[in-house]
Amino acid sequence: MKKESLVALYGDKNIAQLALQRGIHVNEGMGVHFSYDPPAQAMIRQDNGCAVLVSFHRVATPSAQLAVHKLLSNIDSPITRWDAWRVFTKGVSDVEMRAREGWNYVGHIELSVPRFKVKSHSDCMALCLEKGRGCMAWEWDSWDGECRVSPWVIVGFKAKGKVSGVNIGEVARSVNECPRS
Repeated sequence: MKKESLVALYGDKNIAQLALQRGIHVNEGMGVHFSYDPPAQAMIRQDNGCAVLVSFHRVATPSAQLAVHKLLSNIDSPITRWDAWRVFTKGVSDVEMRAREGWNYVGHIELSVPRFKVKSHSDCMALCLEKGRGCMAWEWDSWDGECRVSPWVIVGFKAKGKVSGVNIGEVARSVNECPRS
């Protein structure tokens, strides 16, 4: 594979071929094994959290690539999206994840998720908890009162004027549904 990679037009194809050689069936149609986003924005859903993660895309700068390498290189077994979640959210308490000011656990605004007008972040959190399996994360915009509830969760990023949270119960349930090896 190393020899082929020197002349390959698409690095993803090489990674997929190597994964297949190692017994990992790559389901690219659903974006299960390849994250189209960098770690902070990679969506973890009910259907992909337990799948082995082959690569992240759009890790654009050498310093960002090195940071991802340092965080994941000491793990000797295949890494699932939930494993990556644990690594990238290490040090963030459950309390912070339930409602974190200036943060976004849902993702960019152009992503299509249910939206509601509510008066407070507490109301938004309550809507998410009401949805159960249908909501893994929520985000409330303090400027316009818009609440977005999402069937996925991301590690997240700074977001001025937002309060965002994770449905800890649904995340824990989803993680516990992963097969144990």
